[in-house]
Amino acid sequence: MRASAQIAVVGDGGPGPVKAQHLTAELVELGPTIAPGGTQVVGLVLSLEEHWHVYWINAGDSGEPPKISWTLPAGITAGTMQFPIPQRLPLGPLMDFGYEDHVAFPVTIAAAATMKAGPVHLDAQVTWLVCAQVCLPGKAHLGLDLTVQPGAAGPAQEPLVGALGESMRVMPKPLPPGAKFSATGDAQQFALTLTDGRRETSAEFYPYVQGAADTDAIVNAAEQSVEPQKDGLRLLVKRSPDLAALPATLGGVLRLSDAVAYEVSAPVVQVASVGAPAASGVSTTNSSAGVTAWGAIGLAFLGGIILNLMPCVFPVLFLKGLSLVQSSSLERGHLRRHGLVYAVGIPVAVAGVSGGAGGVHVLLCAVAGGTV
Repeated sequence: MRASAQIAVVGDGGPGPVKAQHLTAELVELGPTIAPGGTQVVGLVLSLEEHWHVYWINAGDSGEPPKISWTLPAGITAGTMQFPIPQRLPLGPLMDFGYEDHVAFPVTIAAAATMKAGPVHLDAQVTWLVCAQVCLPGKAHLGLDLTVQPGAAGPAQEPLVGALGESMRVMPKPLPPGAKFSATGDAQQFALTLTDGRRETSAEFYPYVQGAADTDAIVNAAEQSVEPQKDGLRLLVKRSPDLAALPATLGGVLRLSDAVAYEVSAPVVQVASVGAPAASGVSTTNSSAGVTAWGAIGLAFLGGIILNLMPCVFPVLFLKGLSLVQSSSLERGHLRRHGLVYAVGIPVAVAGVSGGAGGVHVLLCAVAGGTV
């Protein structure tokens, strides 16, 4: 929910950082100069308190992304604010798309070729919505000085340092040459296929907002099933029940890892059923890695050691050893019968208690005690 009180504006038009509720905001630049006819990259950096988040361009089930309104000198223009790779942020039954900890939103600034050398000031009014269990709107008045300088280095020559450089390294990129993306859909789900020439094992899809109706294309909180393929992957995502008809195209960001994501878009081909992914190699966005056979053996061995360290086992082991010593004087036939009954009793006891794990320890102690 949003606060209804008047929003206080923090900052005096300088670069910052300025402290607001649950975050700190500032403007930074990749380089301090810009050439006439050239470009430079600046960025809005938001550093968030623990458990608080801000939003991607499509906020998901709730929220809205940060915005910048510029006041610029003649000859200076600003491009659209760019959004780095988002993450899924579950909030109860909902799913938001956004960022925790800290994030930088790059903006490309361009200078006209006729610009004269000298300082220029970029003035920015910034708004955001920061959320945890509640959402609070915020505003800041920020600004930044650049110097117009003939021959100044462009963004490609600047080192990618700090929060802005980190963000630029992980921006979603266009599909590489030779890679393909396609989409099919039925009444229940979409199947998104990426072919990039190598086996991919994980993916998350973040859709752009579909049209003016602002209708979600997918169920944001639903699991997304990944089917790895030798030359890419197939991803199943649940179609939103509010979507009256399949969209003509489906676009968004396909995230493969924290550092690799592609901007994708494809016409949606309607099919009777997109089918289910093959059982082998299927994973979901919310699943954890399975236990291997050797891992299961190791856990079983560890469980056996723990069982033998239980308080009731120590006296049983001692009594069993004492029984073996005392039985050395018995007839050989009696010893064979005793050993046979003991050997058969173990698997019978285990089979008998396998359906009720809660009583295993007590029953094994009782069985072991009965064989002494």
